Amino acid sequence: MILSLNSFSQEKKLSYYFDYYTVYEYKKEDKKNSETAKNIYFSNSKDSTFILSVTIKDNIVTNAAILDYKNLKITIFKDERILNNYNDVRLFNNASTTDYNLDICRSKTNYFYEINDREGFSHSIKKYKNSKKKKIVDEFIYETKVSDINTNHNYNFGQFVNPLWCWKITLTNKDLITNSYFLIKGKKKHLRKLEEFTKTDFTITIDNLKIIQ
Repeated sequence: MILSLNSFSQEKKLSYYFDYYTVYEYKKEDKKNSETAKNIYFSNSKDSTFILSVTIKDNIVTNAAILDYKNLKITIFKDERILNNYNDVRLFNNASTTDYNLDICRSKTNYFYEINDREGFSHSIKKYKNSKKKKIVDEFIYETKVSDINTNHNYNFGQFVNPLWCWKITLTNKDLITNSYFLIKGKKKHLRKLEEFTKTDFTITIDNLKIIQ
């Protein structure tokens, strides 16, 4: 499946091929009545330089964007719509592209990370304010399992975007993430649980899309 988007400027054509996606149930806090949503990450198992991230609340797409690290572009899809099928290309009809500056990303805060393998398939990444590593900002705890497609999955998991691309940490485990949460001041925040891991086959080609400064 190939979808092309056109606009009026003379920017170069950008093409993104996706061959699998993951769906995570998201909860803001570890409470029964906590806000919930779905995070969907469309990925390419052979190319870690881009990701299509989609957020759904109450069956409505509230956010959808392609983050392209190779060409340093962000393409944002503007339409809020009901998504009955995760491969529903009608989502990708109205878009705008702007530049993405990795230097700004890297210079915002120079955090220090410590990666630990816990028992079994459990892992953690502790984030510190400085190199002395005395004060923890937060701890990201996640569980994994072996899958038939795990290449580039960590690079395309939303919570690893800044650590892997901006500060270039190296993960010791590259299996599929099944559960994750942030431990902040002793409380679990931003919990994610894997609901679906599925192969797909479609391409989004952005041809002469207008650049917004």
